[in-house]
Amino acid sequence: MPIITAIISYFIYILPWQNWGWPLKPWRRVSLIIPIITVVLTNLKLDLAPPWYWYASILITAGFYIAISQVNQQIRLTYISLGLINYAFVIWLNNLGGSIQTLIYVTPIGLSLLYVAKVDPMLKLPQNRNIRHNLRLFGSGIICFVALLENQWTGLLPGIISIIAIFAGLGLQTRAFLYVGTVTLIVNVFNQLIVLNSIYSFFKWIIGLIVGVAFIWIAASFETRREQINNLLQNWIEELEEWE
Repeated sequence: MPIITAIISYFIYILPWQNWGWPLKPWRRVSLIIPIITVVLTNLKLDLAPPWYWYASILITAGFYIAISQVNQQIRLTYISLGLINYAFVIWLNNLGGSIQTLIYVTPIGLSLLYVAKVDPMLKLPQNRNIRHNLRLFGSGIICFVALLENQWTGLLPGIISIIAIFAGLGLQTRAFLYVGTVTLIVNVFNQLIVLNSIYSFFKWIIGLIVGVAFIWIAASFETRREQINNLLQNWIEELEEWE
């Protein structure tokens, strides 16, 4: 059973094998492999929906790798925990039945990518800044993109997610969150305007009037404050380059 295996593997990992004349690395490698093998073999034997204790065993096994990562300062071992938790979550969703939005499946994957971008030792290096940024873009982007696709008519959920991303970007000074949140919000607003226009035909006249007035105001403001706006944009771009 994975619970017992995880407990035994933990003690195998922390035992002082070197003091007893045994090499340390082989025993530690065995202790790291056994829990995963046990989970795989246990899953192969499942014919029906897993019982509650199967999920508990997955969580305990994930906790084992988290504990080992803390003991040995190997943060990448927590990636195994992420994989196990995501796997158990997908199995649980599949056994719920009914219609489940793709966003619920995608969100843990996106959050896992954001976690990797945050904690991975290699990605923390200055020369890997662009890789870290792109990983954040992809992780947050798939969540926002799927939310947009699945909520085209209401727009409420992608609107909330985009605002959260924008505030996260501003609060954490992270460009990826700000970019993705802003693009998602703009696309969502335009999409809702199209939806309203398709429902209420007179709405296109209101939209046209508002857009026309907005363009006139922007053009007039830009002409009178061109230098000030250019300086503001330049300073803003330079500040963004210093963000994560």
